[in-house]
Amino acid sequence: MPFLSRRTKVPEVNRGASFHRRRDHEIVETANVISVTPDAAGIIHVQFNLRISGPRTVDEEQRTLSLEYFHQLYQEAVAV
Repeated sequence: MPFLSRRTKVPEVNRGASFHRRRDHEIVETANVISVTPDAAGIIHVQFNLRISGPRTVDEEQRTLSLEYFHQLYQEAVAV
């Protein structure tokens, strides 16, 4: 019987989209996409506002990651 691979559908990353990442100790990261643009070398980057929520703290900051790494970290799209 041949091996069948199933590809996990990767959510599309567009301006205005939001993604969750759940971490240890009830910490949730929410990434709100500001822009998706290529750099001079053609590598696509995602600029986003990151909100880190936990039982006692909330922190917000702006970050930029390559699209590939963003997909690795933030796989759970937030329904609108």
